Amino acid sequence: MKYSFTLKSYKSKCLEGNLTVPADKSISIRALILASYCVGSCKIFNLLESDDVLNTLKVIKKLGVKIEKKKNIILFMVMVVTTRSLKLNYTLGTPVQVLDS
Repeated sequence: MKYSFTLKSYKSKCLEGNLTVPADKSISIRALILASYCVGSCKIFNLLESDDVLNTLKVIKKLGVKIEKKKNIILFMVMVVTTRSLKLNYTLGTPVQVLDS
């Protein structure tokens, strides 16, 4: 006997909160990339500072994302550009130079 069902999705509120994960190279790089796509500000605490992670941070800066580092906190500031009725997250721009770190 087969059963069928319908899935419905509804618009939800913005995602907010804190997430604590261990300092790990892969997780740190993913956190940097995800933060570069966020609208507004994003704080990353206790980022693993390996060569690969720091090179990822340099490349994201070269793409135009404003990043500040204070002690063990990385702060991303992301601009939002509104054109007509479309709201665009303008985080990553065209690099001025070759992205090689």
